[in-house]
Amino acid sequence: MLYNNGTLHNESRSETISFTTVQNPDIDSDDDDEDSSLSLDGISNQKVKNSSNGEVVNVKVPTVQIDSPADKVTYPGTSVTIRNIVDPPEPELFERYFKHSFICINIDAATAHSCFAAFGDTNPPFVIGLDPGLHSIEAALSHPESGDLLFQTSSSTKIFYVAGELNEAAYIVGEAAVDGATRFIPVAKGGSLSAQADGFCSSIGLKEDISCTGSVFHHLSKAWRAKELGFVSS
Repeated sequence: MLYNNGTLHNESRSETISFTTVQNPDIDSDDDDEDSSLSLDGISNQKVKNSSNGEVVNVKVPTVQIDSPADKVTYPGTSVTIRNIVDPPEPELFERYFKHSFICINIDAATAHSCFAAFGDTNPPFVIGLDPGLHSIEAALSHPESGDLLFQTSSSTKIFYVAGELNEAAYIVGEAAVDGATRFIPVAKGGSLSAQADGFCSSIGLKEDISCTGSVFHHLSKAWRAKELGFVSS
């Protein structure tokens, strides 16, 4: 479907197509696959064939880090933007051989991953239509030649929450005055108030601003205590 200005346009919905995946019989299995990489201080030495001379090159490949959504943070509505960090120890060599690689994400331990280009795409991907409540996410790089997931590059699993269009999954909705405006910040039960404050301030361009994170954390803590005690905080 077409997504524009925050709205899915149902009239652009495609027909549902069914398909089946099978193992490709033309691809020979490689008995050396299990030895194609080795773990080294959290970094993988991945063997990639040099297309110019056919030699095999060892490329140090880092673990994918998920920057957004942040761990134990609640997001308003039913969508989140995906941002990942790939910080290889040898950036030029990595980009040379992995420029056609993909970062693949998995939401809620699904049976399949969604992949997007590791290089060249300036628009971050996003997920819409999430059910209000708890979700999980993990990410990994794909091999630039085979397209297979490199599980040794897999991020740690993060959990996050979406509040829903009416904040139905929020335990509290805190109010904080930031930059002269009152902001409403939903937080789900099980969420982290400190991570929420950091994530909110980062989202409005005040990352690591102590005055912002301190103020937001104070107001969220006040609202949380009020909820626990069964009265509305003013």
